Amino acid sequence: VNGCDSVITLDLTINNSSSSTHVVTECDTYTWGDGVTNGDGLTYTSSTNTPTFTTITVNGCDSIITLDLTITASPDPFAGANDTICEGLTYTLSGATNTGNSGAINWTDASGFSLGFSNPGILNPVYTPTISDIAAGSVTLTLEISGSAPCPPESSSVTIIINANPTPGPIWHN
Repeated sequence: VNGCDSVITLDLTINNSSSSTHVVTECDTYTWGDGVTNGDGLTYTSSTNTPTFTTITVNGCDSIITLDLTITASPDPFAGANDTICEGLTYTLSGATNTGNSGAINWTDASGFSLGFSNPGILNPVYTPTISDIAAGSVTLTLEISGSAPCPPESSSVTIIINANPTPGPIWHN
């Protein structure tokens, strides 16, 4: 004003907002943070989610954090219900199921071997009891299904009771 020049100095600090993306692969469920200082505190269980969480820094700038989340279901094997057979018979593991993610299948007996199975790599094989199974009167069979990373393998067991065949007594006639 009136032809005078003025010099004003402004000390300006610009605080940048930030954004980041976290990639997470989890097995079954994932809880993202506590919902107050990080993440949204929710537990996710579906196959794919991309939740976003906005935070406000001390200086008032917002930060957007995006979570690229993939949740892989664990295998969920069921070896079947315990059952009883007679000595000399084979047993078809027809009650075995898997309702989860399916990887490699492996059946074993109580000693950890797969010898008595028609095909230990299928869900419903036929099992032929060994001499030691028959002598013991039962066998416990374990179904293990490997999971897709990062899920570990899961297993389920079934016990088959093996009844000895009746021994005929002396035959009497009159």
